[in-house]
Formats: sequence, C-alpha cells, structure tokens
Amino acid sequence: MKEIKIHTDGSCLSNPGRGGWAVVIEDEHGRRELSGGARMTTNNRMEIRAAIEALRATPPDAQSLVTITTDSQLLVNSVEKGWAAKWRANNWKRNKTDKAENPDLWAQLLSEIEQRRVRFVWTKAHVGTLENERCDVLAKEAADRPTEIDEYYEAQRPATQSHPQLFDAAPAYRAPQKKEYAFKKNSAQRSIIISHPDHGRLEIPESELLPFLEQLRQTVALNHEKR
Repeated sequence: MKEIKIHTDGSCLSNPGRGGWAVVIEDEHGRRELSGGARMTTNNRMEIRAAIEALRATPPDAQSLVTITTDSQLLVNSVEKGWAAKWRANNWKRNKTDKAENPDLWAQLLSEIEQRRVRFVWTKAHVGTLENERCDVLAKEAADRPTEIDEYYEAQRPATQSHPQLFDAAPAYRAPQKKEYAFKKNSAQRSIIISHPDHGRLEIPESELLPFLEQLRQTVALNHEKR
C-alpha cells in the first residue's frame, strides 16, 4: 500500500487574529507546499483548515494510506478518538448543553476523511521535525499576509467588533477628489504601487523602496543645487 505523508500546521498572530495554515505533501509525484491566510480567525480553525486543504489536494485512492502529522492534539484526538464524529451525530453538540466549536470545518474535514484511508499522528512542536518546522514557517508567513476572509468565523463575532482589512482590500492612502498621487500595497507581489490620474502608475518592490527614496532625495537635492 502506498503511503502519502503530510505535515500540517496552523498559526495565529494573536488569537483570534490574523491566521495562517500550511501543508507539506510528500507522495509518489514529489513534494508540494501549500499555504493560505485569513484576516480574522483562530489558531484551532487554522489547524483544522490545514488538514482539510491537505486532503483536498490529495485525490481519493483506495490503495493509499494518508498519514497526517500535526502538533495539534485537538486535531488528532478529535479524529482518532472519534470526538468530531460524535459531535456531528449529536447535531454539533459536545453534550446536552455545550455546542461544538467550528462545526463548519469539522463537517468538511470528516467529509474528506470518509473518502480516504487517513490516520492522524501527533508530534511535539519545535523539536526539530523538519517538515513540521517548515509548516510552522509557512503558516506564520501566510498569517502575516492574509488574502482570505474566514466568513463563517467573522459572522459569529459581535457586530460591534471591527475586522482588520486585507492588505489589498483598500489603498493605504486614498487620494482626494483633486488629482494627487495615491499609494497602495500589493501584498501578493510585495510591492508598493504609486499612481496618478495624469502621470500613470509605478510599482516598486518593497526591497527596493528605501534605495529608490534615497535616490529620489538625492535627485531633488541636486536639482535644487543647480537652480
């Protein structure tokens, strides 16, 4: 029987807060890395989401065993001890009074598991497990640059609580009605976009921004000296 080895991790910069999930898949086709981030979510939701995305990226195959290694005891125990299946059978209640958290994601995960042969294995975090450490890095990077909205989670939060904007959801600076320069961060490309209705558009990589500004300062100073 073929074995597909998967490592997963979830991260939150604050809990709740900007979160990220990450996956490393090793199978007969090679090695793949997947990751993503949400502007407002929780660490547990990102741990579950990582497992869902890992399985979605692994087509069902009756001849394969999928082993998911994670440092989330909640994820391992909820699947291997049957907790999540019991919550679902009990209409997403942990007992007579307490609702199960994150039923939307548990439902998706159980659906994916039931199409495959899957086992979950726990590993301690930050003990040098290579792919687990890699997932931790990827998840934190994704949390730092979220591109998604965790709609289910945000819908549960009180309406009085504000949500941070995705980096690209709105310009960092909105130009007034008169014609002025506008600045916007392009998170995907790690660049800054400067635009003007008459003078066009310039996109500068973040790594080159400070040298660009210094060169601009020197040019302006030189022009003043020539006057």
